[in-house]
Amino acid sequence: MYPQIRLFGVVTIPTYMLSFIAGLALSVLFAMRLAKKDGKDRYDVLYAAIYMVIGIGIGAKLFFFLSRIPNIIRNFDIYKALWKLNKLEALNYLFGGLVFYGGLIGALLGIIIYCRQYKVELEPLIRIIAPFIPFAHAFGRIGCFLGGCCYGIAYDGPLACHFDYNPLSPHLNEAPRFPVQLLEALLNFICAGVLYILYKKTRLSGRKLVAIYLIYYTIARFFLEYLRGDTERGHVGLLSTSQIISIVLLPVALIMFFIPEKTA
Repeated sequence: MYPQIRLFGVVTIPTYMLSFIAGLALSVLFAMRLAKKDGKDRYDVLYAAIYMVIGIGIGAKLFFFLSRIPNIIRNFDIYKALWKLNKLEALNYLFGGLVFYGGLIGALLGIIIYCRQYKVELEPLIRIIAPFIPFAHAFGRIGCFLGGCCYGIAYDGPLACHFDYNPLSPHLNEAPRFPVQLLEALLNFICAGVLYILYKKTRLSGRKLVAIYLIYYTIARFFLEYLRGDTERGHVGLLSTSQIISIVLLPVALIMFFIPEKTA
């Protein structure tokens, strides 16, 4: 586990951030190349990516805050005491993490806003970008593995990983863990490959490609949550926050896929 990388002995960078930036940069470069080959404006991909990054940041933080609300309600007196004692720490508790689903929704909204603002046709652009959403996400999950976040359940079978001591999760090294982050990364790489093949071999619209990704990922994420060991990510009853979001998004994705498309 390498939660941080020190560059030139001066700058310390979280490996999660470095991994995600690498995945995002590769995704944008590949998508720009694909756009050029298909006769589209590759710079629309680049500028839309900037809007996507802003949307990811806002959405991921907002959903993280929403995931904290049940815990705050249950332990309001404790949080109130923390706020009085250390406001920065209390704010970090509210906004100190990221929720992927929020980032995904924020990214899609970012593309829509860019297209509306600059009068760019949404459908061709989102069709080009769709295969690279799970590609970038896979790099993010590799970063989670390196950083020791989003870790798996205690597990002593094949491929079990024993993490080093991490002050952010001091209990993490108490038992070997299932490498759920790497499993999710693998599933995302597979999804990216399937979407790319569908892009090249079929005439499926961007909406349908995004719908296929959402159907695939919401089902996968629902079951992957049972392999997660980081209970602080938020629960409502027997379901985690991400499982509830998966249940909500799955019918939306199915409607996106099966609703008839407008014909010219």
